Amino acid sequence: MKTTIYLYIEEQIDDSLYAFCYFPQRKATPARLSFAESLKLPVRDGEVFALGLPVGNDLEAFGARINRIGEAKGFTVKKTKPTTWKLTQTVKSERESYVFPQGSLGGYDQTKWGPTDFYDQTREALAQAFASGLDFETPWLSCKKEILSSQITRSKGIVSVTVSVSDDFDTNGTGDASFRVTKSTTEKQFFDRLEKAGDAAWNAANEDRQGNQSYLGYSVGPVDKDGNSPWVCTYIINLMGFDTPPGDNYHRWGWQEVEDDEDPTATPDDIPKEVAAELERQINEDFPQVAEFGGFRARQWK
Repeated sequence: MKTTIYLYIEEQIDDSLYAFCYFPQRKATPARLSFAESLKLPVRDGEVFALGLPVGNDLEAFGARINRIGEAKGFTVKKTKPTTWKLTQTVKSERESYVFPQGSLGGYDQTKWGPTDFYDQTREALAQAFASGLDFETPWLSCKKEILSSQITRSKGIVSVTVSVSDDFDTNGTGDASFRVTKSTTEKQFFDRLEKAGDAAWNAANEDRQGNQSYLGYSVGPVDKDGNSPWVCTYIINLMGFDTPPGDNYHRWGWQEVEDDEDPTATPDDIPKEVAAELERQINEDFPQVAEFGGFRARQWK
Protein backbone atom coordinates (compact mmCIF):
# COMPACT_ATOMS: atom_id res chain seq x y z
CA MET A 1 0.00 0.00 0.00
CA LYS A 2 1.44 3.37 -1.05
CA THR A 3 0.58 6.61 0.73
CA THR A 4 1.52 9.96 -0.84
CA ILE A 5 0.96 13.27 0.93
CA TYR A 6 1.75 16.78 -0.27
CA LEU A 7 2.47 19.55 2.22
CA TYR A 8 2.52 23.14 1.11
CA ILE A 9 2.75 26.58 2.70
CA GLU A 10 0.14 29.29 2.31
CA GLU A 11 0.04 32.85 3.65
CA GLN A 12 -3.04 33.58 5.71
CA ILE A 13 -4.78 36.94 6.10
CA ASP A 14 -2.96 37.56 9.37
CA ASP A 15 0.41 37.29 7.54
CA SER A 16 1.23 34.04 9.36
CA LEU A 17 2.38 31.00 7.37
CA TYR A 18 0.37 27.80 7.74
CA ALA A 19 1.00 24.35 6.27
CA PHE A 20 -1.75 22.35 4.61
CA CYS A 21 -1.85 18.84 3.18
CA TYR A 22 -3.88 16.79 0.76
CA PHE A 23 -4.06 13.16 -0.30
CA PRO A 24 -3.96 12.92 -4.12
CA GLN A 25 -4.99 9.23 -4.14
CA ARG A 26 -8.42 9.92 -2.67
CA LYS A 27 -11.29 9.74 -5.13
CA ALA A 28 -13.08 12.72 -3.58
CA THR A 29 -11.85 16.28 -3.87
CA PRO A 30 -8.78 16.51 -1.61
CA ALA A 31 -9.55 18.14 1.71
CA ARG A 32 -7.15 20.64 3.20
CA LEU A 33 -6.31 20.05 6.83
CA SER A 34 -4.81 22.92 8.80
CA PHE A 35 -1.76 22.26 10.90
CA ALA A 36 -3.24 24.77 13.32
CA GLU A 37 -5.83 22.07 14.08
CA SER A 38 -3.03 19.46 14.32
CA LEU A 39 -2.35 17.56 11.15
CA LYS A 40 -2.81 13.79 11.51
CA LEU A 41 -1.80 11.39 8.76
CA PRO A 42 -3.22 7.83 8.76
CA VAL A 43 -0.53 5.19 8.36
CA ARG A 44 -1.89 1.73 9.16
CA ASP A 45 -3.80 -0.10 11.86
CA GLY A 46 -5.33 3.19 12.96
CA GLU A 47 -1.95 4.76 13.80
CA VAL A 48 -1.85 8.53 13.40
CA PHE A 49 0.78 11.17 13.92
CA ALA A 50 0.97 14.97 13.77
CA LEU A 51 3.64 16.74 11.73
CA GLY A 52 3.33 20.13 13.33
CA LEU A 53 1.47 23.38 13.99
CA PRO A 54 1.70 26.84 12.40
CA VAL A 55 4.95 27.29 10.50
CA GLY A 56 5.83 30.74 11.73
CA ASN A 57 8.23 32.60 9.47
CA ASP A 58 11.20 30.16 9.51
CA LEU A 59 10.75 27.96 6.42
CA GLU A 60 14.19 26.37 6.84
CA ALA A 61 13.36 25.21 10.35
CA PHE A 62 9.98 23.95 9.22
CA GLY A 63 11.60 22.00 6.34
CA ALA A 64 14.02 20.39 8.79
CA ARG A 65 11.09 19.43 10.98
CA ILE A 66 9.25 17.89 8.05
CA ASN A 67 12.33 15.81 7.17
CA ARG A 68 12.97 14.69 10.74
CA ILE A 69 9.43 13.67 11.67
CA GLY A 70 8.47 12.31 8.26
CA GLU A 71 11.54 10.08 7.97
CA ALA A 72 11.10 8.90 11.56
CA LYS A 73 7.65 7.65 10.54
CA GLY A 74 8.92 5.84 7.46
CA PHE A 75 8.19 8.48 4.82
CA THR A 76 10.52 9.44 2.01
CA VAL A 77 10.59 13.24 2.06
CA LYS A 78 11.32 15.29 -1.06
CA LYS A 79 11.09 19.07 -1.47
CA THR A 80 9.49 19.66 -4.88
CA LYS A 81 9.07 23.45 -4.72
CA PRO A 82 10.34 26.18 -2.39
CA THR A 83 7.21 25.81 -0.25
CA THR A 84 6.06 22.25 -1.12
CA TRP A 85 7.14 18.86 0.20
CA LYS A 86 6.17 15.41 -1.07
CA LEU A 87 6.02 12.58 1.48
CA THR A 88 5.75 9.00 0.23
CA GLN A 89 5.40 5.85 2.28
CA THR A 90 5.10 2.29 0.97
CA VAL A 91 3.75 -0.20 3.47
CA LYS A 92 3.95 -3.88 2.61
CA SER A 93 0.60 -5.47 3.24
CA GLU A 94 0.70 -8.25 5.80
CA ARG A 95 -1.04 -11.39 4.59
CA GLU A 96 -3.30 -13.15 7.03
CA SER A 97 -2.04 -16.62 7.91
CA TYR A 98 -3.80 -19.73 9.14
CA VAL A 99 -3.06 -20.65 12.76
CA PHE A 100 -3.20 -24.35 13.62
CA PRO A 101 -5.30 -24.88 16.77
CA GLN A 102 -3.22 -26.15 19.66
CA GLY A 103 -2.84 -29.92 19.49
CA SER A 104 -4.59 -30.20 16.12
CA LEU A 105 -1.57 -31.73 14.37
CA GLY A 106 -1.45 -34.70 16.69
CA GLY A 107 0.83 -36.10 19.34
CA TYR A 108 4.54 -36.93 19.44
CA ASP A 109 4.68 -38.24 15.84
CA GLN A 110 2.70 -36.84 12.92
CA THR A 111 3.83 -39.21 10.13
CA LYS A 112 4.45 -42.98 9.97
CA TRP A 113 6.98 -44.04 7.30
CA GLY A 114 7.86 -40.82 5.48
CA PRO A 115 7.34 -37.06 5.33
CA THR A 116 3.74 -37.23 4.05
CA ASP A 117 2.46 -40.55 5.41
CA PHE A 118 0.27 -38.68 7.87
CA TYR A 119 -1.70 -39.93 10.82
CA ASP A 120 -5.41 -39.18 10.44
CA GLN A 121 -5.43 -36.27 12.89
CA THR A 122 -2.48 -34.60 11.18
CA ARG A 123 -4.03 -35.08 7.75
CA GLU A 124 -7.29 -33.53 8.92
CA ALA A 125 -5.47 -30.51 10.36
CA LEU A 126 -3.66 -29.98 7.05
CA ALA A 127 -6.95 -30.34 5.17
CA GLN A 128 -8.44 -27.58 7.33
CA ALA A 129 -5.43 -25.34 6.68
CA PHE A 130 -5.67 -25.96 2.93
CA ALA A 131 -9.43 -25.31 2.89
CA SER A 132 -8.93 -21.94 4.62
CA GLY A 133 -7.21 -20.57 1.53
CA LEU A 134 -4.71 -18.81 3.79
CA ASP A 135 -0.95 -19.08 3.98
CA PHE A 136 0.25 -21.48 6.67
CA GLU A 137 3.38 -22.96 8.20
CA THR A 138 3.47 -26.18 10.18
CA PRO A 139 5.95 -26.81 12.94
CA TRP A 140 8.50 -29.56 12.24
CA LEU A 141 6.56 -32.82 11.93
CA SER A 142 8.14 -35.93 13.44
CA CYS A 143 8.22 -39.36 11.77
CA LYS A 144 7.75 -42.56 13.78
CA LYS A 145 9.70 -45.06 11.65
CA GLU A 146 12.41 -42.96 9.99
CA ILE A 147 15.03 -40.55 11.27
CA LEU A 148 13.44 -37.54 9.60
CA SER A 149 11.27 -34.52 10.19
CA SER A 150 9.36 -32.37 7.72
CA GLN A 151 7.83 -28.91 7.51
CA ILE A 152 5.06 -27.79 5.15
CA THR A 153 4.33 -24.18 4.23
CA ARG A 154 2.03 -22.35 1.85
CA SER A 155 2.84 -18.82 0.74
CA LYS A 156 1.13 -16.96 -2.09
CA GLY A 157 -0.10 -20.16 -3.74
CA ILE A 158 3.20 -22.07 -3.45
CA VAL A 159 3.27 -25.12 -1.16
CA SER A 160 6.76 -26.13 -0.06
CA VAL A 161 7.92 -29.29 1.72
CA THR A 162 11.26 -29.29 3.53
CA VAL A 163 12.67 -32.59 4.81
CA SER A 164 15.52 -33.04 7.27
CA VAL A 165 17.10 -36.49 7.69
CA SER A 166 19.84 -38.08 9.75
CA ASP A 167 21.31 -41.57 10.26
CA ASP A 168 22.99 -43.77 12.85
CA PHE A 169 26.15 -41.70 12.42
CA ASP A 170 24.43 -38.33 13.05
CA THR A 171 24.93 -37.35 9.39
CA ASN A 172 22.37 -34.70 8.48
CA GLY A 173 20.84 -33.78 5.14
CA THR A 174 18.05 -31.48 3.96
CA GLY A 175 15.99 -31.22 0.80
CA ASP A 176 12.91 -29.38 -0.41
CA ALA A 177 10.36 -29.39 -3.19
CA SER A 178 7.33 -27.26 -4.00
CA PHE A 179 4.22 -27.03 -6.15
CA ARG A 180 1.52 -24.48 -6.92
CA VAL A 181 -2.10 -24.54 -5.80
CA THR A 182 -4.97 -22.36 -6.99
CA LYS A 183 -8.57 -21.76 -5.95
CA SER A 184 -9.60 -24.65 -8.20
CA THR A 185 -7.19 -27.16 -6.61
CA THR A 186 -9.17 -29.87 -4.83
CA GLU A 187 -8.23 -31.43 -1.50
CA LYS A 188 -7.35 -34.71 -3.24
CA GLN A 189 -5.10 -32.90 -5.72
CA PHE A 190 -3.46 -31.06 -2.85
CA PHE A 191 -2.56 -34.25 -0.99
CA ASP A 192 -1.50 -36.09 -4.18
CA ARG A 193 0.89 -33.26 -5.07
CA LEU A 194 2.00 -33.01 -1.46
CA GLU A 195 2.97 -36.70 -1.48
CA LYS A 196 5.01 -36.30 -4.67
CA ALA A 197 6.73 -33.19 -3.35
CA GLY A 198 7.43 -34.94 -0.04
CA ASP A 199 9.06 -37.88 -1.83
CA ALA A 200 11.16 -35.51 -3.96
CA ALA A 201 12.28 -33.55 -0.90
CA TRP A 202 13.08 -36.80 0.94
CA ASN A 203 15.22 -38.04 -1.96
CA ALA A 204 17.02 -34.69 -2.10
CA ALA A 205 17.64 -34.82 1.64
CA ASN A 206 19.10 -38.32 1.40
CA GLU A 207 21.39 -37.25 -1.43
CA ASP A 208 22.52 -34.30 0.68
CA ARG A 209 23.13 -36.63 3.63
CA GLN A 210 25.19 -39.00 1.50
CA GLY A 211 27.33 -36.09 0.39
CA ASN A 212 27.97 -35.25 4.05
CA GLN A 213 28.86 -38.80 5.09
CA SER A 214 32.06 -39.48 7.01
CA TYR A 215 31.83 -43.22 6.32
CA LEU A 216 30.91 -45.99 3.90
CA GLY A 217 29.10 -49.04 5.21
CA TYR A 218 28.88 -52.58 3.83
CA SER A 219 26.54 -55.44 4.66
CA VAL A 220 28.30 -58.80 4.32
CA GLY A 221 26.81 -62.28 4.03
CA PRO A 222 27.15 -65.69 2.32
CA VAL A 223 25.71 -66.04 -1.17
CA ASP A 224 22.92 -68.64 -1.12
CA LYS A 225 21.65 -70.87 -3.93
CA ASP A 226 19.16 -68.17 -5.01
CA GLY A 227 21.90 -65.56 -5.37
CA ASN A 228 20.93 -63.65 -2.24
CA SER A 229 23.36 -62.74 0.53
CA PRO A 230 21.59 -62.42 3.89
CA TRP A 231 23.44 -60.18 6.34
CA VAL A 232 25.74 -61.74 8.92
CA CYS A 233 28.18 -58.88 9.62
CA THR A 234 29.11 -55.27 8.85
CA TYR A 235 32.19 -53.42 7.62
CA ILE A 236 32.56 -49.62 7.96
CA ILE A 237 35.19 -47.39 6.27
CA ASN A 238 36.45 -44.18 7.84
CA LEU A 239 36.38 -41.40 5.20
CA MET A 240 37.05 -38.33 7.36
CA GLY A 241 39.80 -39.36 9.75
CA PHE A 242 37.63 -39.58 12.86
CA ASP A 243 38.99 -41.72 15.68
CA THR A 244 35.66 -43.48 16.11
CA PRO A 245 32.39 -43.44 14.15
CA PRO A 246 30.05 -40.52 14.99
CA GLY A 247 26.79 -41.33 16.74
CA ASP A 248 25.94 -43.85 19.42
CA ASN A 249 25.51 -47.07 17.44
CA TYR A 250 29.05 -48.00 16.36
CA HIS A 251 32.28 -47.74 18.33
CA ARG A 252 35.01 -48.90 15.93
CA TRP A 253 35.90 -48.73 12.26
CA GLY A 254 36.33 -51.81 10.09
CA TRP A 255 34.68 -55.08 11.01
CA GLN A 256 31.79 -55.03 13.46
CA GLU A 257 30.26 -57.91 15.46
CA VAL A 258 33.66 -58.94 16.84
CA GLU A 259 34.41 -60.33 20.28
CA ASP A 260 37.21 -57.89 21.09
CA ASP A 261 36.42 -54.26 20.20
CA GLU A 262 39.93 -53.23 21.25
CA ASP A 263 41.63 -55.50 18.69
CA PRO A 264 41.80 -53.68 15.30
CA THR A 265 42.61 -56.97 13.53
CA ALA A 266 39.58 -58.84 14.92
CA THR A 267 37.11 -60.28 12.40
CA PRO A 268 33.59 -61.69 12.91
CA ASP A 269 33.26 -65.38 13.74
CA ASP A 270 30.65 -65.80 10.97
CA ILE A 271 33.16 -65.24 8.15
CA PRO A 272 36.48 -67.06 7.49
CA LYS A 273 39.52 -64.90 8.24
CA GLU A 274 40.96 -65.27 4.72
CA VAL A 275 37.62 -64.22 3.22
CA ALA A 276 37.40 -61.24 5.59
CA ALA A 277 40.94 -60.17 4.64
CA GLU A 278 40.24 -60.29 0.88
CA LEU A 279 36.90 -58.50 1.12
CA GLU A 280 38.55 -55.85 3.30
CA ARG A 281 41.27 -55.38 0.65
CA GLN A 282 38.72 -54.98 -2.16
CA ILE A 283 36.55 -52.59 -0.16
CA ASN A 284 39.41 -50.29 0.80
CA GLU A 285 41.01 -50.37 -2.65
CA ASP A 286 38.30 -48.61 -4.64
CA PHE A 287 35.08 -48.56 -2.54
CA PRO A 288 33.10 -50.86 -4.87
CA GLN A 289 29.32 -51.12 -4.77
CA VAL A 290 29.72 -54.91 -4.50
CA ALA A 291 32.71 -57.07 -3.55
CA GLU A 292 32.73 -60.90 -3.62
CA PHE A 293 35.14 -63.63 -2.53
CA GLY A 294 34.97 -67.15 -1.17
CA GLY A 295 31.20 -67.41 -1.40
CA PHE A 296 30.59 -64.14 0.48
CA ARG A 297 29.33 -60.82 -0.81
CA ALA A 298 29.78 -57.29 0.59
CA ARG A 299 27.21 -54.77 -0.63
CA GLN A 300 27.61 -51.03 -0.04
CA TRP A 301 24.83 -49.30 1.89
CA LYS A 302 22.62 -46.94 -0.05
